[in-house]
Amino acid sequence: MIGKVGTGKSFRGVLHYLFEGRRQESKELQMQELEKKQVEVIAYNQCFGTRLELVREMIEVAKLNPDQSKPVFHFSLSFAHSDAGKLGLQDKIDIVEKLA
Repeated sequence: MIGKVGTGKSFRGVLHYLFEGRRQESKELQMQELEKKQVEVIAYNQCFGTRLELVREMIEVAKLNPDQSKPVFHFSLSFAHSDAGKLGLQDKIDIVEKLA
């Protein structure tokens, strides 16, 4: 299991990455990126709505601390391929919630 932590400025950018992968130069390349993407959002913490609604919610929360220059906290967790069949969705959710 490998964890990766990142910070940033753009809520829109991190949500785009989560749902569509890294930004590509053309629509064709973006579609290829989307097909190979293996990201799966398995748990949310008091967030709901469309992407635009999520961005608005996050911006409102970020305004509570205007001194923070990088309000986006992104934690990625990658499981070993050998564990793919051993861990169910609830197992993954339990691990992620304990880490959070």
